[in-house]
Amino acid sequence: WEYIPVARNPMQLVKVKGSTKRQKAITIITPEQFRALVAELPEPYNLMVLVCGCLGLRVSETLGLKWQDIDFNAHTLSIGQVFTHGRVQHTPKTDASGGEIPIHPKLCALLQEWKRRQAHDWPWVFASAKTGSPYSDSTSLSKYIKPAARELGIANLGWHTFRHSYKAWMASAKISPAQMKDLMRHSNIA
Repeated sequence: WEYIPVARNPMQLVKVKGSTKRQKAITIITPEQFRALVAELPEPYNLMVLVCGCLGLRVSETLGLKWQDIDFNAHTLSIGQVFTHGRVQHTPKTDASGGEIPIHPKLCALLQEWKRRQAHDWPWVFASAKTGSPYSDSTSLSKYIKPAARELGIANLGWHTFRHSYKAWMASAKISPAQMKDLMRHSNIA
């Protein structure tokens, strides 16, 4: 409301001790562990994990994917909405999150095959056959993904593990920070 004459948001001046400190350690998996996990999971959970890990998407972005968001000819994907806490939100987490993402042709082919095999014509890429709405991230994680990870000896795995791992894999491949920022759809390079 501009009541305070400062050049920036006054809340940026407030520091709450310990508020931004991470509560749990970040789990990063190797590409080999990732491939083993995808192979261990039943469909469609394996494809959900594959999309999260290969594109660095947040789970809400993956579950919010609609077929119209994927351009199979151009091999790109756009984030138009997210699905979180059982609801669709029509705005991504940040402005940068809504950018266009390149998809490898092999992943694109897997998604096309998945679409072709769908019994229903629902708009969601990962629609539950029972409800027609996107799968629950927490149920998918607790009933399928975590048990498969434990079977493979992978501890502390969560949905965000795939995003963190994606970033680590890019760093080990010597991808420039500017390219990482764009591929991760971060607002700024920091």
